[in-house]
Amino acid sequence: MKPSEKIHTFARRWCIERIAELRQERDHARQQNVDTSGSSVRPQTAVLEAILIAVEWLRPEELGSRHIAAWRLVETGELAPLRYDLWKKPEDIRSIQEERARFVEAVRAFAAQKDWKQWSVEPLPYRRFLQEHESANLMVRLRERWSITKRWWIPFDEYQIPYEALVFDSTAIRNGLTVEALRTVLAQHGIERLYGLHDTNQEPDCELDLALWDPNHWFPMETYWLTESLDWLYYTTHETSTTIAGDWLLAEIKAVWPNWKEHLFVPPWKKPA
Repeated sequence: MKPSEKIHTFARRWCIERIAELRQERDHARQQNVDTSGSSVRPQTAVLEAILIAVEWLRPEELGSRHIAAWRLVETGELAPLRYDLWKKPEDIRSIQEERARFVEAVRAFAAQKDWKQWSVEPLPYRRFLQEHESANLMVRLRERWSITKRWWIPFDEYQIPYEALVFDSTAIRNGLTVEALRTVLAQHGIERLYGLHDTNQEPDCELDLALWDPNHWFPMETYWLTESLDWLYYTTHETSTTIAGDWLLAEIKAVWPNWKEHLFVPPWKKPA
């Protein structure tokens, strides 16, 4: 890895591991029946998640020299906006500021090593968040390719479409088909990375390695999953439905999930009383 890639990877990994550490501390406290309602873990985790998103918006190849990369990442740690403005108490604000300072100190210490070739950082699977114009361009192409004329997609309206699209119960896919089987099917077709486009502003759109893809993590919201070729589409909703289109993908799913017909989605308002 180049210096900027190493620093960027270090910053990503530091946030991921620190978030995991904080959550482990919280879970341990709960197991010991300790009241965590006044804990600083939530604001600390919130600012780290905001920093991680901001870091993953940056492209390592565009960060320049190691000094510029370090400066950009320090600035990111200091200024990354929180996604939700919930933390008003002085102790929460202090916890957030302290967590930002920890991140900044860690990045500066890593970048201060003299010989960058000796810098040691384990690689991470690829993930980055898309710029606004990238998301907009993909959404336009997606809607044209799959005849999506409204904000939502199947199964909320009757569509006259020239291709097969099946709507499954998301829980059945998670428990019966499994994400591991889905990843295997995609990998066998040479897919290494995919895009996720969210239909709300709750989560930023992303590009990630197949190894990180878990549509079940996002299925309580409207999310489209696709690749540059647009020859298949995977769409989840907050109603826990999953719509899948694409001849080869549906054929593969039917082959590895023989009882798929038993798990077609029925909207709650259409179920018998």
